[in-house]
Amino acid sequence: MSAEPVEPQSPLGTFLKMLRQRIPPEASTLGPHRRLPLRRGRRVTQEEIAEVVGVSRGWYRMLETGARVRPSIQLLDRLALALVLTPDERNTLFTLAVPEMWHTQMRAGSNAILEAFSWLRATTKRLWTATSETEAYSDVCERIAEWFNDATMVQWMRRDDIGMWERNCFANRGSKRVRQVGQELNASPRAGELDRLMLYPHLYEAGAVGTTEHLSPATQRARLDAYSRHALVALDFVHGRVRSRAGRIGGFSVMHERGRAYSSTECAVLGALAELTSLALS
Repeated sequence: MSAEPVEPQSPLGTFLKMLRQRIPPEASTLGPHRRLPLRRGRRVTQEEIAEVVGVSRGWYRMLETGARVRPSIQLLDRLALALVLTPDERNTLFTLAVPEMWHTQMRAGSNAILEAFSWLRATTKRLWTATSETEAYSDVCERIAEWFNDATMVQWMRRDDIGMWERNCFANRGSKRVRQVGQELNASPRAGELDRLMLYPHLYEAGAVGTTEHLSPATQRARLDAYSRHALVALDFVHGRVRSRAGRIGGFSVMHERGRAYSSTECAVLGALAELTSLALS
């Protein structure tokens, strides 16, 4: 008696299996979803992916093994988040899953905008579950570090008084000397110098975004001098302003080595996160 023929796996199924199996067993999250402690240290299973995207294990198994099932756009969006896809991988997922897209190629800018919308929605869910101001800042800063994954430094800050800012570095891939420059600038004897470095009051409204180019010539010189004293090249930055309903000023700062241009999509993402944080704190 001959065995039943095995249906070959579809390109979509092969792609999904590869994406699931590449997730490190020690991963603590699947996109915006936290893994159960008992599952950490173990390979991510079909059942676990099915749970976080909201389908049965049997249905997801059919999707990954090539059965003729038609996922919705909303499900593909949840899969892209759970599997932590890059914009190019997300585009591949949709192309494989939706036959109508096989001969359609979106512009890179359009893909980036779609990815930003999806990413912002997931970040908003985490923001609205924060139980304190510090937790809200930290959660969003973590997500910003994921978005700007080539950044030298990512931090959040709150203004306590004239020239006095509480600064919390979430990601720092720079040297200790970079931190020393920040400490030196913090200790500037000129009243309000740090305010100017933080683009205050230039950035005043919630969601406003500014870059190194918005610094005044005098402030830029002071900043460059501080870096020069430590034999460093000054970092470029982009700031996003947070402002609560009570008027408390804060924000997020992303820093890169000189010459890093910030796209309109990146500025829009940072501004949207700053504005969403402002709403959450209100």
